[in-house]
Amino acid sequence: MKNYYDILGVKKDANTKEIKASYRKLVKKWHPDLQQNAKNQHLKTFEQITAAYNTLIRKEKRKQYDLTLAGKKTVIPLIHFQFREWKEWLFSLSWIKMILARKKIAQNVDPSLMNLSIEDLLERLIYSHNIYVQTHAARAIIAKKKRYAIYDLLRLLYSNIHEMVKVEIIQGLSAAPEAKIMPVIREIYEIEKNIAVKQAIRKNYSI
Repeated sequence: MKNYYDILGVKKDANTKEIKASYRKLVKKWHPDLQQNAKNQHLKTFEQITAAYNTLIRKEKRKQYDLTLAGKKTVIPLIHFQFREWKEWLFSLSWIKMILARKKIAQNVDPSLMNLSIEDLLERLIYSHNIYVQTHAARAIIAKKKRYAIYDLLRLLYSNIHEMVKVEIIQGLSAAPEAKIMPVIREIYEIEKNIAVKQAIRKNYSI
């Protein structure tokens, strides 16, 4: 079974710069958005690459992972269990909240849209000039529970799509793990000029 270093194709003493460079190269090759005929294997490989990167790029997580590889028991003293780690652990338990939130979203989605692929829904979201079509496409994408689609929706927040569509995306993504989306949400909050969008961010996130 490959370990995270094997997955990223780097040595165990690789520095941050080398890890980032390898990750970018692999993302270009395996990201589902860049594969015309993406299959489950592409998504599985991409998820493995992301998991490996998220662990090795963080000093503490990498240290614990290296100890695990070495077969040593990892005991984290309470004094080193910082607030940020506690907060991440707490949010990791919010999967129930995520499931319930997504079920609620799914109830408000046109059933016919759930038969469309993520790619078809993204086309509707990006190219349609009908706000109703766009908002319902966003809901359907979120309801499909595809991890890679979250990043597509986050990128759309940087675009000039209608404010109501942005608000829909912001509300829908509030059910996603905050650790994965908060850096982008904070950046959007800083650069966004629309009051309704900024209010939606304040309402749904701890900003």
